[in-house]
Amino acid sequence: MTAKMQPFWWFKKPAITCPEGEQLTNGDFELGNLTGWEIIQGWAEAWTDNPHSGIYSGMLGEWCFIRQTLATPLLVSCVLEFKFWARHESTYDSGLITVIAHYTDATESSADVYAPYTLEYEQFDLLFMLESGKTIEYIEFQAKGDPIHTHIDDVSMISGT
Repeated sequence: MTAKMQPFWWFKKPAITCPEGEQLTNGDFELGNLTGWEIIQGWAEAWTDNPHSGIYSGMLGEWCFIRQTLATPLLVSCVLEFKFWARHESTYDSGLITVIAHYTDATESSADVYAPYTLEYEQFDLLFMLESGKTIEYIEFQAKGDPIHTHIDDVSMISGT
């Protein structure tokens, strides 16, 4: 008996199913606490003084690192949007925030952004920093600088097809 050869188009790659919608928990800090976030270093809290939207923002102290592990690791190709808003309260420091995407293969990509010294927030789009072909395990925000506070708000990672 001879095996029948199938045409090349018969062998299809399995379709990638991407979850739809927001992938972060409490990215807007509107639960009034840090539910969904883990403090790695320093101190942070949900704060009511001048949020970008709603009632709360995340306030990060000097050299504070916070992390959110995704409920389910997410393929970078599924991410449609990765953004957040930030401001900084110091006139003599840069307001440096390092944002890290940690992947399931134990590699990372990062971006440094500078939160403005102002009562107004600036939006940062981080989609460019995500490495194609990888799967995101967690994201981390590292506020670097003096003891004056850095505020982040409306952290969002939206996925879909």
